[in-house]
Amino acid sequence: MTDFDFDFVGRCFVAQFYPTFGTNRSQLGGVYRDSSLMTMQGKQLQGVGNIMCWFKQGITFSIARFETEAEDIDCHPSPDGGIIISVSGKVLVDDEKRPLKFSDMFYLSEDQGTWFVSNQIFQITGGVVDE
Repeated sequence: MTDFDFDFVGRCFVAQFYPTFGTNRSQLGGVYRDSSLMTMQGKQLQGVGNIMCWFKQGITFSIARFETEAEDIDCHPSPDGGIIISVSGKVLVDDEKRPLKFSDMFYLSEDQGTWFVSNQIFQITGGVVDE
């Protein structure tokens, strides 16, 4: 099927992305390129500069704690060598006590041995989760 372990790469990406997004979004510039396209809650942003500006100025919370289980992450290879990653889970922002449900989709592309986010679609999918 493929000559690389797409599931391992995808899961490693997710394991690094969410903790960084949650506490230090300014460090994520390296995972995006000028061609990257992100849709976050219906707002489309293209290019690393616009995405990073949104992370700095458009997001109103300081800390986000993402919770996902192994079964909440699905990774598929694409015919052109990329990786499609679907993630669902819960996120707690700042001092909130009840998490929100979220869904996130990434398309990772490879450039000279480095994976980057070519496309991302993030959506809060429901209200608070009653624990």
